[in-house]
Amino acid sequence: MSVFPFPQPRALHPRLQAVADYVRPGARLCDVGTDHGYLICALAAKGKIPGGIACDIRPGPLSGARAEIARLGLSERIETRLCDGLSCVSPDEAQDIAIAGMGGELIAEIIGRAVWLRDCKKRLILQPQTRAPQLRSALFSLGFSILQERGVRDGRFLYTVLCCRYGGAPEAPGPLLCCTGALPQDRHPESREYLLHLAGQLQKRAKGLSLSGRKTDSEDCRQLSRQILALAEQGPVPG
Repeated sequence: MSVFPFPQPRALHPRLQAVADYVRPGARLCDVGTDHGYLICALAAKGKIPGGIACDIRPGPLSGARAEIARLGLSERIETRLCDGLSCVSPDEAQDIAIAGMGGELIAEIIGRAVWLRDCKKRLILQPQTRAPQLRSALFSLGFSILQERGVRDGRFLYTVLCCRYGGAPEAPGPLLCCTGALPQDRHPESREYLLHLAGQLQKRAKGLSLSGRKTDSEDCRQLSRQILALAEQGPVPG
């Protein structure tokens, strides 16, 4: 008699695992830019979420997500939709929204267009590939707050993952908060590593600005780098 192993979800890379860790147990998830559906499939297959919606603007990756969903027997729990951002999702269909693997400015655009996300009961789990300071600035200006944030190393690259909620009071934060978000309060070693990397990047930028004659901008960069380095060295406040 042949015995077939029960289908198992694919192991998540550290970047996506950090996103998965912030998803609330029992929440229905909307996975925007799902690619091959590994995130939402892993969460549903392991029973952390009942199901949800996997969205992508590209037919090819969405076809791959459908195949992964079918392989794991999740077709009745996860629906796939071909759409731009959250344009095909209604407010009552998801409590947690994950947007990972995109540029920060694109993530900000998607959030800005979906007015129904301005609800304190919703959670946004965001993983920008680039332009994290611009994303944080946009979130604050829209009235969102960062509940938690952590750095994560995936291979040669460092990423940040944010868990956010609507608070209703728009803010205009300074450059330091836009650059660091809630990373200084996080205890993961990769969060400190991310801050140190960011401080180093700003030092390099300051040198370039100085060589091009932009002395004031160069000193602003150096000052910001020193502030970030101080936060990284200080570490999270015990509590």
